Amino acid sequence: MMSMAHGHGVYTNTHGAVYEGAWHHDMQYGKGTETWRDSLFEGNFVGGLRNGHGVWITDTKRYDGNWVNNMMDGYGVMQWTKG
Repeated sequence: MMSMAHGHGVYTNTHGAVYEGAWHHDMQYGKGTETWRDSLFEGNFVGGLRNGHGVWITDTKRYDGNWVNNMMDGYGVMQWTKG
């Protein structure tokens, strides 16, 4: 358990993606925000994966709904922007 992320924190990877939120045994767990160069996800994580309710936003679309193991699943609303 030493040197493992646990609690609230911020992590930036070598590609510039940033995660800010809860950690449990070195994995994203609970509420958090993950920001990439071209998208943002704000919602729940379990075992390092998007699980439960979350909002994913890109330049061309916005999805507000349920996630299971990083995949959109169940009820959700997808909106596309005019481009």
